[in-house]
Amino acid sequence: SRIYLQQHLPGWFVKKTKDLSLEDIGRFINTFDPPLDLLAHIQRNSQDYFESIRNSWNLIRKRLFPQGMLDEILAALYNKNQRKVLDLGCGSGVVSIHNALRGMNVVGVEINTGMLNELYKIKKSLHLDHLRLIRADISHLPICAARFDVVFLTLVLHHVTDPQAIIRKAGSLLCSGGNLVIVEFDRHTNRSMADMRHELWMGFNPALIERWCKQMKMKLKKMNRWDTGEDVMAYYQVYGE
Repeated sequence: SRIYLQQHLPGWFVKKTKDLSLEDIGRFINTFDPPLDLLAHIQRNSQDYFESIRNSWNLIRKRLFPQGMLDEILAALYNKNQRKVLDLGCGSGVVSIHNALRGMNVVGVEINTGMLNELYKIKKSLHLDHLRLIRADISHLPICAARFDVVFLTLVLHHVTDPQAIIRKAGSLLCSGGNLVIVEFDRHTNRSMADMRHELWMGFNPALIERWCKQMKMKLKKMNRWDTGEDVMAYYQVYGE
C-alpha cells in the first residue's frame, strides 16, 4: 500500500510524486533488508546497467525509439531561426548527433561516463565541433543563464526521481517560441523490462505529461505513438507556447 511504501521513502519524494504511482518504486523494496537510501541504490544500479551495455545501446534504442520517429520530429521542428538545442540525458547521443549533423549548435548532458565516452568518440570522428558535451546529473544542471530553441527529454523521465521538476527546468531553459520534445513510454506492465534497466517509473500516461506542461503554459503541438515490440507503447510529444 502507499502508506507502507511511505515508511521506506523520504518525505520530500512522497510529496513531490503525488501524481505518480509509488507502487512502481515498491517493486525495489526488499522488506527484509531495505537499503538505507533506496533511491540512490536504484540509480546506482541503473548507471551500472547502462555502463555495461553502452556499446550496444544504440541497437536497443532503435527498437524503443525508431529512427523514423526521430526524423519525423526533426522534420516538424526546425526552421532557420532554431539553432540552439539542449539534449538532456543524451545517452550515447543519437538525438545530439542528428541535430548536430543538421548544423545545430547542440549541448548534450549525460551523467553516465561510459555513454559519454562513446559519444565523444563519435563527435571526434564526425568532426562535430558544434556539439558540446557535459557530464552532469540533469536533476542538478550546471546550466542557468543559457536559453535554447529546442530541449529534448528522450526516454529519460522514467529514470528520475522528480519528472515534473525536470520538465519545469527544461521549459525554463527555452527561448521565446521554443519547443520542448518529450519521448517516453506509456504506462505499462512489463516489469521485466523495467527491472532489467532499473527504471523508477513504469511509464507515464501522456495526459499526465500534458497536464504538467499546461501548468507551464505550454501547449501540445504534435504527438505520435508506436509499439516498441516489448509489450510497451511509446510516444513523443512536442510542446510550445
